[in-house]
Order: sequence, then C-alpha cells, then structure tokens
Amino acid sequence: MEQYLDVKIAAEIVAEHYNLTLAQLKARVRIREIVVPRQMAMYLVRETLGNEVSYDVIGAFFHRDHATAIHAQKSIKDLIDTDKTIAGVAEKLLYEYALKVGKVTGKNLHWELVSGNYLDAAEDFKNTMLSRLNDIKVSINEDFNREGWRAKKEADMIDECIETLGAFDNLKEYRHRIVAELKKDLSKAMQE
Repeated sequence: MEQYLDVKIAAEIVAEHYNLTLAQLKARVRIREIVVPRQMAMYLVRETLGNEVSYDVIGAFFHRDHATAIHAQKSIKDLIDTDKTIAGVAEKLLYEYALKVGKVTGKNLHWELVSGNYLDAAEDFKNTMLSRLNDIKVSINEDFNREGWRAKKEADMIDECIETLGAFDNLKEYRHRIVAELKKDLSKAMQE
C-alpha cells in the first residue's frame, strides 16, 4: 500500500506541473501531452526510490504493465539527454518528489542550489528532517512506555539532531556559511 501511495504522490506532482488530472495521466491515450507526463511520474518514482517500488506497482497505478514502466524510465532518461527543457523539469520534479517522500539528499538539493533557491531548499530540508526526527522520537517514547526499556541514548541523539537543525532558524544571517556547508555535502554526495 505504501508503494502505491509513493506512486500516487509522484503522479500528483506531475499532474499539477503539467496542469493535468490524475484521470488524464491514467487514461489509455497515447497523446504526447499525456504520455510524457505519465512517463515522467514513473521516472520520478524509480529514480528516487529505486527498488523500493517495483515496476509492477508503478505500471499498475497507471493501468499498465511493468514493461511500460521500464520503457517510461528509459524514455525520460533519453529525453533528458536531448532536451534541456525536459532535463530542467525532471530535476525540479525530482527534488519536489524527493522532498515529499523524505528522500532529500545533497544530490537532490543540487537543483535548488543551482537555481538560487537555496534558502527555500535548506528550510524545506530542515522541516522534513525535523518531522522525521520527531516521528522517530515519538516511536522511541512509545516503545519506552509500552515495553519499559531504556531508550535514553537514542532519545538524546534525536534531541541533539533536532538542536543541530535549530541552527537553520537563523538561516538568513548565516546563509553564506550554510551554502558552503551544503555545497560541501553536495560535493560528497556527488562523489558517492
């Protein structure tokens, strides 16, 4: 079910970008204005989540088979290599999708850094990480309350991470330092 929701999120992002509905993306039509966005949604899921979501699930969401999902990914990759507009759209949508599914990395932040939206990117990243860390902390506390085991070390680590992310609150004051740090992280991520 979670895989299905991951595909739906990608479809919604793409539909909004191309001013389409989900029904139009799922429709059995082969019009370029529908096919390319549908392929883009399939591409987003596979590029961001990899094997976490199977081609069968991706294809099924759009009422297609796994071979169509494989072909969609290859088609968008080919378009990215030949069409700068599609390449820019793909990079922007990859970032938006990665942010929504909690898979933001230094590599995803590249689009925001290049486009000059690094403050928004850093703020979005901070909020995503805070949300995920708070979810983890709630889970640790629930385990502690339910099972009675001591999770002090894990809770302290989460508090330390949250405190570190609090530095982003003064982002505009420290933007030069933060951009340098983000570029360093981006450089490391690109090397991996």
